[in-house]
Order: sequence, then structure tokens, then C-alpha cells
Amino acid sequence: MLRRSRFALLVAAGALVLAACGSDDAVESADMEGSDEVSGEAGSEPEGEVDDSAEDAEAGEDEETGERDEPEDGAESGGDEAAGGGESAETDAEDAPVPEQLEFTATTVDGESFDGATLAGQPSVFWFWAPWCSSCMAEAPHVLDVAEEHEGELNVVGVASLGGEPEMRDFIERTNTEDLPHLADEDGEIWILFEIAEQSTFALVDADGEVTHRGPLSPEDLSAQAAELAS
Repeated sequence: MLRRSRFALLVAAGALVLAACGSDDAVESADMEGSDEVSGEAGSEPEGEVDDSAEDAEAGEDEETGERDEPEDGAESGGDEAAGGGESAETDAEDAPVPEQLEFTATTVDGESFDGATLAGQPSVFWFWAPWCSSCMAEAPHVLDVAEEHEGELNVVGVASLGGEPEMRDFIERTNTEDLPHLADEDGEIWILFEIAEQSTFALVDADGEVTHRGPLSPEDLSAQAAELAS
């Protein structure tokens, strides 16, 4: 009887131990499952948020890039319009009418090309001289005075003929008129164009290309008419 009671006690104790072990396993299993779920939620949800943020950032960069591109396109368009305006201004200058009196080309005593069209739009004083002419040499200082007084207001151009280029260069050096353009008109073509028959003679041309005077001028008359032409 005593043995049975002890055996029953042992069986009961074993059952309690087994029950306790099963409870611990259940707790550990529940803890592991809960940990896995938390780990899964923590791993999946942030990844989704990061992806969305990356997509939003890329979209924002694309929008900013598009906004920056538009001003550049506008700037290029403005540059094209400005370039077109410059070409238009050059075309207008080339298309400006040249008075018939200035439609000539020549060579200076220094050997450079000269186009009469470059004088268009501004009054000019043409001084026709010969290298051996003493009257022409005496007029040189007065011609220089007119050129200096009206610099930027009118053109002063010497037209030499009735002699060779060596004599022309000597005349220019002796009269200290190197700063003026002098045309070497050995064949007399420009003299004929302006209907000049003798030296020393002046031809005054206004801004429209009309000859306002043709003939000799005293120093006083030259100064007065040049001032009127430049006004």
C-alpha cells in the first residue's frame, strides 16, 4: 500500500514536470514566432518606404532638370534672335544706297585699296592737287586745319594727278600731310568723274552725295564752306 502511494506521487510529480516543460516550449515557440513576425514587418515595410522615397526623389530630379532645360532653350532662342538682329543690321548697312558720285575705287599713294563708298553718309572735301604745283603746296596747311577742326564730322581726301607716285610721295612728305588719305589718280579717272580740269581745285560733297562746290577756294572760303558742310 505504501509502495503504491509512493508510485502515485512519483507519477504525479512526473506529470507536473512534463507540463512545465511543455509550457516552456510553448513560450519559447511563441517568442520565436513573435520575433519572426516583428522581423518580417520591420524588414518589409522600411524597404517599401525607401523605394517610394527613391522614386519620389528621382521624379523630383527629373522635374528640376526639365525646369533647368527650359531656360537654356529660351536662352538659345534669344541668342538666335540676337544673332539674327546683328545679321539684319549688317544687311541693312550693305543695302544702304551709295551716291553715284562716290561709286569709284582707287589706290592710295601708299598702295592701299580705297573704296569711295566708305565715304557715304558723311560730307567730304576732295582736294585735287599736282605734285609740282606751288599753289597746292601753299594750300596744304589750310587743308590740314580743316581736317583737324572737323575731325569725325567730315572726310578730307587728297586726289593727286599730273605726276608719278615718287613725286606724289615727295609732295606729301614736304607738306606733312601723311595723316590724310591721298589717292594716286595718275590716269585722271577721278578728276574726270568730278569734272576737274585744273589744280588746285576743291570738290565739296554733302552727306547725300551731292556736289555743293567745285573749283578753287581761298583759305577763308574753304574754312567757311567746310564748317557749313559739317553743320
